[in-house]
Amino acid sequence: MRMFWGLLLVLLGIAFLGDNLRWYEFDLGDIIHRYWPVVLIALGGWMIYEKTRPKKYDFEWTKFDGHQYKKTFGDVSLKPQSIDPKGMRVEEGMGDINLDLSATTLNAGENYIEVSLGIGDAKIILPHGVPASVSAQVGAGDVEVFNSRKDGFGCQMEHVDPNYHSAEIKVKLFAKAGLGDVKVSR
Repeated sequence: MRMFWGLLLVLLGIAFLGDNLRWYEFDLGDIIHRYWPVVLIALGGWMIYEKTRPKKYDFEWTKFDGHQYKKTFGDVSLKPQSIDPKGMRVEEGMGDINLDLSATTLNAGENYIEVSLGIGDAKIILPHGVPASVSAQVGAGDVEVFNSRKDGFGCQMEHVDPNYHSAEIKVKLFAKAGLGDVKVSR
């Protein structure tokens, strides 16, 4: 995602510089006036596409009764000592989420964790040696799970450690962001 914004800034800079140096005539107002409906068409097409495509990782965010952290704006930085037996949910509207579980005492069985972010970056550190099942998605941005990476629009990634199903203590992580990056590491 950062590459996209960087490329966009470079192209806009070249366009404005060319106009200032009179290489060509560039009228931003005229372009916006003529082509603003393209933005509406693209946005509407994206919304239709999102509603009609099958959701491989469609997370259920409503059935939850564990411990919850919510914030609308700003950053959330958590390093919990333990996890509620019913799970943990971290929600952020706009900002960054840093969730460090490297020293967290985990419960026997499946430790259920949900991370939901509107705009910003989510960085999640899981404990070493604990098997994990990770499902991550972003609307637009980057997804990185244990050094595997995807970027762009509608990125989804899933990782399950080989010994996950037989482990006595394990982590099940669902992470999603609307616009931004999701990074999961150990």
